[in-house]
Amino acid sequence: MKLVELLRSECIRVGSTADDKAMALCEIASLAKQCKSLKKISEDQILEALQERETLGTTAFGHAVAIPHCRLKGVKDFVVGLLTVPQGVEFESEDGKKVQMIVFIIGPSDQSNTHIRLLSAISRALQEPTAVAKMIKAKSAEQLKRLFLEAAGQDIS
Repeated sequence: MKLVELLRSECIRVGSTADDKAMALCEIASLAKQCKSLKKISEDQILEALQERETLGTTAFGHAVAIPHCRLKGVKDFVVGLLTVPQGVEFESEDGKKVQMIVFIIGPSDQSNTHIRLLSAISRALQEPTAVAKMIKAKSAEQLKRLFLEAAGQDIS
């Protein structure tokens, strides 16, 4: 599976002004809904699933990064999107830092193993602080996509 095929251009936004976690999750749900493969899933369903996942524990893993994710019945394909929040948003990160780079995943409920491999590949890509800093400073969705894919590589192993 190739990350470039899962990262949806219509699900990339630079310069979000979300000022709290709830607003960021709403923006993610709205962005995800732009993807044609989620046309049978409502924005509310996406938001609810993301919020439910956050109640299990924050998806922020430090260094200004969060990977909100959920799995939904009725979803056939994985949808990956990117959102930068330059001013940062409180996401209950263990290191106490605000999140500025968000990568989200909406996946099929019946593909747990692929979901976990995707999460792992994305988290590895976001381990390099210099690469993340460049992504946060991206001026366009195209630039953000390019920087993310350079950091992540192509294959999900």
